[in-house]
Amino acid sequence: MKKMPICKICAISGVLCGACTENVENGKITSLDIEYTKELIELEKKFKVLESITFVKASEIADMVVLQVGKGDLNKIAGQRGKILRELEKSYPDKRFRFIEKTKDIKNVLENLVAPARILGINQIYLPTGETESKVRIYRSDQKKLPASIEILEDIVYSLTDEHIRIAFE
Repeated sequence: MKKMPICKICAISGVLCGACTENVENGKITSLDIEYTKELIELEKKFKVLESITFVKASEIADMVVLQVGKGDLNKIAGQRGKILRELEKSYPDKRFRFIEKTKDIKNVLENLVAPARILGINQIYLPTGETESKVRIYRSDQKKLPASIEILEDIVYSLTDEHIRIAFE
């Protein structure tokens, strides 16, 4: 990988250097980031396309793991994404994986996260407390196509974008 949360030597050796240890202590890097960095480095041997991507962060809620990659990297792995995901699911049979491009644009995050379900629209809700939330409207007929429960999807979006959402079906 071009760029990753920890340095390649730390990922391969399993021993963290001073800089990586400091990032773990500061909370910039989590144990999930380390674990999935190691796994993706192993998969680089089989999938050369992984050498050209930037791995940003891993987020896990319940049995769903979201791997954030750099801007434009989702297109680089588009052809082999399914094979890479299947390999990850072989290593972690109790987990489901998704690749998402790092962006603060909530619509792009949601489209990648809920696919193959289709988004009808996104509306801003202004709460009496002065905060805002986004209401994500999804086609009712696509409800069964969602990759996880509504609560899990809402939590994942919050962990990736720091924005609260509500999912509704119409």
